[in-house]
Amino acid sequence: MSPGSQPDLFSSDVGDLRPSSERAGPRLWVRRLVLWEEPGRLIRDVALRPGLNIIWTPDEADGRMGHGGGKTSLCRLLRYCLGEDSFGTDAQRQLIGTAMPDAAVGAEIMLDGEPWVVVRPLGSSRRHLARPGTGLDAAFIGDMADTSIAPLRRAIAANVLGDAVTHLPVTNADEAWEASLAWFSRDQECRLLDVLDWRAAETRSRSPVRHLSTADRLAVVRLLLDALTPAEIDAARRAAGHAEEIKRAMGRRERISWVRDDVGRGLEATFGGDPAEPATPSFWSREARALLEAEDPEIERTAQDAERLVEEQRTEVTRIDKDLAVIAAKRDVYDQTLKAVGNDLPRAELRLNDALNPHCPTCLRVIPPESMQLIQERQAERDRLDELRAGTQRDRQALQLEESRLKLAYAAAEQELGRRKIASADLMTRARRFAEAKGNVTVTVRYRRYGPEIQAVEREIKQVEANEAAAIREVAESRKASTSTIERLSALFDATVRFLLANDAHGRIVLDEKGLRPEVTRHGALTAAAVQSLKVVAFDLASLMLSMEGATRLPNFWIHDSPREADLGLNLYYRLFDLALQLEELTPTPLFQYIVTTTTAPPERLQAEPWLRLTLSSSPAAERLFNRDL
Repeated sequence: MSPGSQPDLFSSDVGDLRPSSERAGPRLWVRRLVLWEEPGRLIRDVALRPGLNIIWTPDEADGRMGHGGGKTSLCRLLRYCLGEDSFGTDAQRQLIGTAMPDAAVGAEIMLDGEPWVVVRPLGSSRRHLARPGTGLDAAFIGDMADTSIAPLRRAIAANVLGDAVTHLPVTNADEAWEASLAWFSRDQECRLLDVLDWRAAETRSRSPVRHLSTADRLAVVRLLLDALTPAEIDAARRAAGHAEEIKRAMGRRERISWVRDDVGRGLEATFGGDPAEPATPSFWSREARALLEAEDPEIERTAQDAERLVEEQRTEVTRIDKDLAVIAAKRDVYDQTLKAVGNDLPRAELRLNDALNPHCPTCLRVIPPESMQLIQERQAERDRLDELRAGTQRDRQALQLEESRLKLAYAAAEQELGRRKIASADLMTRARRFAEAKGNVTVTVRYRRYGPEIQAVEREIKQVEANEAAAIREVAESRKASTSTIERLSALFDATVRFLLANDAHGRIVLDEKGLRPEVTRHGALTAAAVQSLKVVAFDLASLMLSMEGATRLPNFWIHDSPREADLGLNLYYRLFDLALQLEELTPTPLFQYIVTTTTAPPERLQAEPWLRLTLSSSPAAERLFNRDL
């Protein structure tokens, strides 16, 4: 088939599709997307429609691919207006906020035929508007009401998701809608590699699905396909809970077994015997009790008393040592005093002689004293020094006697301390032996309990395993209620695969305990990158077709951002558009909105309205999404 030519529409053709007669259009679709630099200053106004909407950034004439025009940013802005928490990475938001601090994005959104107006900030403002009604052009004003985006999220959750909200693995209706939105607006960076891979880490999306497990994301898909009943959810949660119980019980059994084996090795080393022999625990008990009975039961108290006596004697030794230190300090003071008196006394004698027999130092003639007072002063000075020396000598002698006494007392106290230490050490050895014997008796008693404990845990495991098996059977039984939905989805998936590949190709959807898997065969299983991308695209489109039949909780809205760049072959890529056209033609107004961005040229007949909604380019800057370089 040449690019852009009409395919031979399948004998397994979409004429088999049974569109709902209760709908006159998509349950949810975006009618307009508007970008403002500031209030009253429009950057871009993009009109969209039910059915196929193509956003094209053509490859450059010099062979360069058409990246950088803003098609992925447009997809992020659509998601942002539909309730996602962010429209870009931190760096992207900073670039836009710096270049256009008062910028905003707005959208007219149709929800079950009712118009909604949404305005969200791109710059420094924190005001968000989401309300039913019209008037988008006048909504973005300086004193715009701040409603947050929550009213739209909750309205979509209530109208489209219904009671599935209470079963989705998230905490509230806002997160329920954001998690759902992630599926039908996949990040381009996920490259259509897995039906359950929706948000790439590098896009810094704040979507709650980034924190959901694969099992939780599968639950989101099945709930939105109406292929998961509350009974199955309850049974699956019980089965998972039982699995956790079994894991914990097995951990307890392993810990008890390890302790038992470790204790057994210790008892074997102490008493001998083979732990594997049934009679060995009784042998250990007898040996342990015999050792305990051979010990003095009062030994622990006696050892404690001996240790107390050691501490008392140690205190006495310390006291005597401190007293000796005080005596040594006093002796030093006395010695310094005697030395000073020894130096001062001869000089006092000389001064006294001078006073008694004064002579002129030049002529040696006797100089009569002026009075007896001088003589008396000199005598008093000498007498004071004599008395000081005599008193100090007496005190020092007494101090020496006390020091000698204390040294004898210290030696005796040290000797007594050593004796008490030896006695205490012997008693402590006996006390430890007694404690060890007591411990061995306790351990032998405990060892005999480990076996029954392990048996009790094993009985618990068997019971919980039976409960788990029963819950798993309930899951399988409850899953049968979803059989018709999965079979219908599988039939639509098969039709989609045969349309996109050829009539000799087949596809099916398998739902079992391993999860949900799309499979494609064409002369055997195919694993090429193109076919892997095909599986994801065909699964999404089959789900969209099922929603057109009114059999799901999907909003009949889908975005595929650059599917050609996810290794989807060119022929498959063109057939993708042909399929979308066929789906459009099934009803007077298409029951879906399918937005596709591309750098590869779409089929020639689709390179015009009503299908081509916007053409962007990376150069010149005026043809980029924001009409400028950022």
